[in-house]
Amino acid sequence: MGKLYVRVIVFLSLFVSYPETGVSQIKEGEFSLGMRGGLTMMLGDFNRKKIGPSGEILFRYGLSPNFSLGLLTGYGELKTEQDPPLSNFSYNYLKMHTIPAVLIGCWQFNHRQDVSPYVSVGAGILAYRQRDGLGRDIQKEDFKVTLLFPVEAGVEAFLTKNVSFAFDVGVRVTSSDNLEGLKRNLPDAY
Repeated sequence: MGKLYVRVIVFLSLFVSYPETGVSQIKEGEFSLGMRGGLTMMLGDFNRKKIGPSGEILFRYGLSPNFSLGLLTGYGELKTEQDPPLSNFSYNYLKMHTIPAVLIGCWQFNHRQDVSPYVSVGAGILAYRQRDGLGRDIQKEDFKVTLLFPVEAGVEAFLTKNVSFAFDVGVRVTSSDNLEGLKRNLPDAY
């Protein structure tokens, strides 16, 4: 625990001592690269919601001072459980390994400010592999694919010209109502 504390303090002190302040980094005609990490929760038809990790890379290009278009990809785990188990299912716990590939547009509202709220929307695909609670494959294919439509809103704080931290919330709706094998006439999301 002590080593982690020291690393966090050293990491934060690098940014406090950096002489330049950050401002909104969407620059017309320039590329940027971002890394994202967070938690996901599947919004499907099973009745118990579980939290899983995700990590993504965003490569974007500034088309105007306030708008960028980019590609988003990464890896995540969606988890869900059905309790009590359904009699027609061989599993009641589902873990999906996911890989999104999305074209995403981002609008920042406070161009050239230290803190900028933003919204982003996109469309793409989600490749996924289903496993039960024991790690056994549920599907015969290596990966299944569905359409994916993310919508997010957040705030980005710029520490330097090249570093920012963001916090956002969003939903990613799929074109499938069958990610966990159960259909109830609403698309699954996370």
